Amino acid sequence: MIVLVPKQPRKRIRIRNETGAPASATDVQRLTQQFIQELWDGPEHLDVGTVNFPGLPFTESDLASEIARTPVVKSVAPPFIPGVVWKNLAAQIARIVYQWLRRWWTPDRTFVPPQWRQAWVAFLPKHNKIPCCLGNLRPIALLEPLGKNVLGLITKQFKIEMHPLLIVWPQFAYIEHRSALDAIRRVATHCTMARMLVQNQRRSVHQRAMGTEVFSICGGIHLFVDISRAFDIVSRQPLFSYLSTLPINQHLVQILASWHMQTSYLTQHGSIFEETRTGRGVRQGCRAAPVLWSSFTNLFFDQLAALTGPQWIKDSVFVFADDFHCGEVFKSERQLQAALQRFGHFLDTLESLGLPISLEKTILLITIGGTNCRKIQNRVVQRDVHGPFVFLHRADGRRTRMSVKTTAQYLGVQMSYHTHEHVTLLHRMKSAKQAFFRLRKWICARRLTLKTKMHLWQSCIYSTLVYGIFSTNIAFTGLFKLHTLIMSILRQVLGNHSHMTGMTHAQFLQHYDVSHPFAMLLCSVKQLQHTHSQRLMKLQPTDILHQVDWTNLHCLKALIFVAWEAQDTNMDQPIPSALEEVPLLYFACNWCRLRFSSLPNLRRHQSHVHGVTQFRTCHVNTASFATNGLPTCSHCHETFRSWRNFTIHLERNCCQAITMGPHPTASLPASPGRWLTRAELSLLLSKPYGERFLQILHACSWLGMRDTVSAHAELSKYCILCGSKGSQEEVPN
Repeated sequence: MIVLVPKQPRKRIRIRNETGAPASATDVQRLTQQFIQELWDGPEHLDVGTVNFPGLPFTESDLASEIARTPVVKSVAPPFIPGVVWKNLAAQIARIVYQWLRRWWTPDRTFVPPQWRQAWVAFLPKHNKIPCCLGNLRPIALLEPLGKNVLGLITKQFKIEMHPLLIVWPQFAYIEHRSALDAIRRVATHCTMARMLVQNQRRSVHQRAMGTEVFSICGGIHLFVDISRAFDIVSRQPLFSYLSTLPINQHLVQILASWHMQTSYLTQHGSIFEETRTGRGVRQGCRAAPVLWSSFTNLFFDQLAALTGPQWIKDSVFVFADDFHCGEVFKSERQLQAALQRFGHFLDTLESLGLPISLEKTILLITIGGTNCRKIQNRVVQRDVHGPFVFLHRADGRRTRMSVKTTAQYLGVQMSYHTHEHVTLLHRMKSAKQAFFRLRKWICARRLTLKTKMHLWQSCIYSTLVYGIFSTNIAFTGLFKLHTLIMSILRQVLGNHSHMTGMTHAQFLQHYDVSHPFAMLLCSVKQLQHTHSQRLMKLQPTDILHQVDWTNLHCLKALIFVAWEAQDTNMDQPIPSALEEVPLLYFACNWCRLRFSSLPNLRRHQSHVHGVTQFRTCHVNTASFATNGLPTCSHCHETFRSWRNFTIHLERNCCQAITMGPHPTASLPASPGRWLTRAELSLLLSKPYGERFLQILHACSWLGMRDTVSAHAELSKYCILCGSKGSQEEVPN
């Protein structure tokens, strides 16, 4: 059974005119034509020169195989028949079309039929935008199926030619073996490096022992650039002029250029089709659009390298599709000013290629630390009524104002110089809850089988939850939050609520034969690790992916194992019954029969009731408890920033590993046949009459005891060992 559920709520497009009123059919037609003319206006002819014609770049069998792979479920332009018809007649159609191409593509010209260069445009709503105007819609080009198949063969050959030139630059989209997770991991690594650099400026004993370098000013800075309609406003002439200079098959470049000459968009209004000429942009939905956009980013990298150098681009620039970012770590004021200057070159290069920058959505992340950073930070980061900002100096003398924020959304995750792991986890948990609530009507239905429910959970909710969190890393406490959310959703999906069934989580997982949440996370990490290890064997030595550090996956596996043991200490033992209580840990008092649930409550009781205060009376040799000569407790493995804090930890007997046993200052009751020690008589010895009183007892001078009046007054009411006060009724007559 196939269950069809919506990925997002359906949005109905309601175009409004200039006054804000609902537009009529005539107004919609006029606004659409005006929108296309303004957005895709450009020259219709492209000058790429002439090259030798080596013949068709593919064979008839290649064309037949490509037509046979025509998708059945994808949309086609309205005047044409669906792909299932072409798919079943692939061999016959390929024979006819191949003969046409041999006549059309000759040494004299490269002819592309007008129907193959035309596109029927369809507008789709954008996420988080109201579909009331054409600017809030995403244009998708629907092409003629046969021409799309031929263009697909040309694109495959062109992609092979461009691949060695594309892999050396940090573009992580539309290229083989790359994904958004690589871009996220690269940005997360930069944020972690800058955060550790700033944190290491807070000096401690451990940092001095490691020889951590100290800077007067250091930190990190990252620029997130937002470009408005990047794909639609690409200038075609500079792009194909750049392609004509590359060491690739120029015949393929000429065919692609001919395909993008005199293009047009067709829109349907009722039964009428309106054609509008277009002269710029790569059409979203075209088979050649991804590789052409990657070639355009190569043009951007080449121009930027002339200003900043190629190594800075490989180390500090992050590009995924139309998301352009750059980040840098600095260790002096001079490096900070140089980074701001390179950021200005970054913006200048984007604008020189005709890409408009949306300054309202472009933000800057910055963190500054060091021993003398306050003055420089106030001079670089300024404030006004709108918040903090930084000026970037441009080549033409302008100063561009960049808003400074603490977090930035990037490819579905949250980036920050403080706790990007935590904010990313909260963001993914929120997205997973939204996905669950959208699918709740279907996924919680009783008619669905357990297998179908778990398939929907795995593909729609769990994949949304774990997306990007392995790239940004997870904190130890974050794993338990994931465990709680996964168990909560699974219990709702399977209709097993603990307050109704009385089942524990362990019983629930065993009853439905569902994997433990930590087992799910561990499996996902192993799959991602296997994918990257297999990918490394296919990468060329010049591929930029070698710089993406995925060694954090080894640490994640170990962290999940530790969290699993901490969450379920008896996971290898039989599952307890539903009525079995969880054993509690108690701290017993050594002077009475009371027990307490925490160590602070026990010490408070001993101080108020028994008069035993936790002063620094436990004198120890601090060096004997240190680890590797550093203030790290060898018992509880807690790390202290200074020797003073470590000494207090030992003298006040705060170590949990020591206090789990009998209290070191506890006075045990005297047993027959032994004398009280001086440690047990410490309370008596702290009194002014203590030493004299013991001497009188040792000499058995009972007449001298009569002179110790102060001792008579206290010892008649207080215990000689614990100092507790007794009532008058307890005193014998």
